[in-house]
Amino acid sequence: MASSNKTGTVTPRAASAIAQSLNVRLLTLDEFATMRYIHAGAFKAMASAYYPDEEVAAFASYVYSNAYADLVRGENMLAGYIGEEMVATAGWAPADDNGVSARIRSVYVRPLFTGTGIGRRLALEAEAWARRSGFKSFGARVPLNAVGFFEALGYEVTSHGVHMLPDDRGLPVSFMRKTDQAADHPVRTEESAG
Repeated sequence: MASSNKTGTVTPRAASAIAQSLNVRLLTLDEFATMRYIHAGAFKAMASAYYPDEEVAAFASYVYSNAYADLVRGENMLAGYIGEEMVATAGWAPADDNGVSARIRSVYVRPLFTGTGIGRRLALEAEAWARRSGFKSFGARVPLNAVGFFEALGYEVTSHGVHMLPDDRGLPVSFMRKTDQAADHPVRTEESAG
């Protein structure tokens, strides 16, 4: 699949090739079980150093709830595939009624594929789709472990808060914002911005 160096880590060249070979398409309802598996697994693997076990478990429970399914159905969701296997998701939804700001959401990558550029590619594809739909600024409510990822995409922390889960447990998050700097990013998805 990809080459690795003597330490067993994926080289930047191989990571770029993996991200470029990703097949990106719209997420369908039939793929929700896989999407939930990726979201819960990615959060557990990446956020466990930032959150206590009870909060990680509460988030996993939320991911498998009807409330989460309803939330995702309201998003414009993309899924990234390597071959026949879904390995990542990203989406967006309007953040306000003015049609100015979109919220980038659900950027999750299976732990085996982190560091390959897949998350970056999907987040930028979600931004590009929102941009084509008329949105000029982007916000994100991100878990603490994802702040650095979004900063690398040009987002800045604007505040900190709590994302309330259905069991009345609060998950500390950072609110981040990015204003479009114009440049259109190439998008090779089979989506229809509808």
